[in-house]
Amino acid sequence: MENDLRAIEEVVRLLYASVSFDANNPPTWDRLRRLFHPRGLLFRNLRETQEVYSVETFIQWVNKARQQGLVSFFEEETDASTHLMGGIAHRTSHYKASSGGSSGAIQVGINSIQMMKCDGEWKVLSLAWEVPGCKS
Repeated sequence: MENDLRAIEEVVRLLYASVSFDANNPPTWDRLRRLFHPRGLLFRNLRETQEVYSVETFIQWVNKARQQGLVSFFEEETDASTHLMGGIAHRTSHYKASSGGSSGAIQVGINSIQMMKCDGEWKVLSLAWEVPGCKS
């Protein structure tokens, strides 16, 4: 169980690192693709509506934001809990994120991450997130 918990923590660390970028270091999309199950999904809750992305449509969404001037984004886990039973895990991951360089807003939010152990590796099945508030 301890090995699985460490492996899940590493998947989450790599997940955040994969979507973080600046002008000199683009997101690592190939790594993000490897972390997700081939049919994995991402869900963005906007309270009034929800958006659903495959890994590829999420990549397109971020790349479009980058083309429209988003020069940096950094996200890191600040607190977490993992519930594990056999080959299924759920991680509640609190995070902070910043975008747009040193003058960018700091956001805090929560990711709900579901994983499954597939062929000996933990893969993300789904990730749902909401940004409940934003502070500068």
